Amino acid sequence: MPVIPDPLDKRNKVAIEEAKPLYDRINKVWEKAEESFRKKGILAPVEYAYTDDDSGSYSIGLQKFSGKWRICIGYFHYSDPEQSTNWSLMTDAPIEDRVHCLQYLKNLYEALVKTNEELVPKLRKAAEDAEEVLRKLGI
Repeated sequence: MPVIPDPLDKRNKVAIEEAKPLYDRINKVWEKAEESFRKKGILAPVEYAYTDDDSGSYSIGLQKFSGKWRICIGYFHYSDPEQSTNWSLMTDAPIEDRVHCLQYLKNLYEALVKTNEELVPKLRKAAEDAEEVLRKLGI
């Protein structure tokens, strides 16, 4: 097994030591954004497509993972329209994606507000329909 040259190993250790707190800072931004969005209220899954090309679209979104709303990154491949967007947690995404997607947080919040607003009339109609069913059943 080849031995890693000592100067190269030292440079790597320095880079890792410098990068760790920077990763933590970037993850903290995502965690604070998630917490803020949850406090503001999320009524349904949210998606903002930030890149769309011939093969598919990349999105940032709010999806439930283990019962908790989380900011996610997703990809939808057009060649398989039966498949839904493949979501993964933003904090698990490659660092390049986490950094790139920071610019879309405002767009995600705008999509959240729009999703919440569009859901209200649907919920109103569903509540009225449900109450009508109960009335017809004499309940």
